[in-house]
Parts: sequence; structure tokens; C-alpha cells
Amino acid sequence: MLRAIRAAFVITVALIPSIRAQSVSVKRGNIFFERKDGRSIQLTSSGLDSYPHLSADGQLVVFVRRTPSFKIDTGMGDVDDNELWIADPAGGQPRAEF
Repeated sequence: MLRAIRAAFVITVALIPSIRAQSVSVKRGNIFFERKDGRSIQLTSSGLDSYPHLSADGQLVVFVRRTPSFKIDTGMGDVDDNELWIADPAGGQPRAEF
């Protein structure tokens, strides 16, 4: 019985993808994608980006971009508008969605 449990554990561990999972981070207002092999790819360079998240399938990155040239009147002063953007770590330019 113990041998069967050990074998199941070994098989399970062998099927787990890379030790390092894909992740996203923000540094100085720019979005970075860390690949499973540990290499980091800079996706943006505006210095205005925050709150990155991976899509459920890990194929896209969604993030918030601050747009200081657009203001919202709140009645208590103007604040910067924000936009929702999407970037594809496989290539291409990030694009505004909302």
C-alpha cells in the first residue's frame, strides 16, 4: 500500500509543469511577464501601468493604465482616468479595451 502511495506521488510530481509558474509583476509603472523558465519579458514601458493579472489560460495579461491626460471631475477635484489594457506576452503591442 505504501509503495502504491509513493508511486502515485512520484507520478503526480512528474506531471506538475515547471517549478516556476508564469506570473506578472509591475516595476516602476511597467508590466513584466515571467515565463515558466524564469525569464522575464517587459510588456510595457509607459510608466503608467499597474494591477497586472494573467488570464485564466495564462495567454494574456490584463492591467490598468493611468491616463493623466484625461481627467474625471468628481465634484471634489479632478482625478486621472484609468483604462483597462490587454497585452499578449507572445508579442504585439498592448491594446486598450475599456
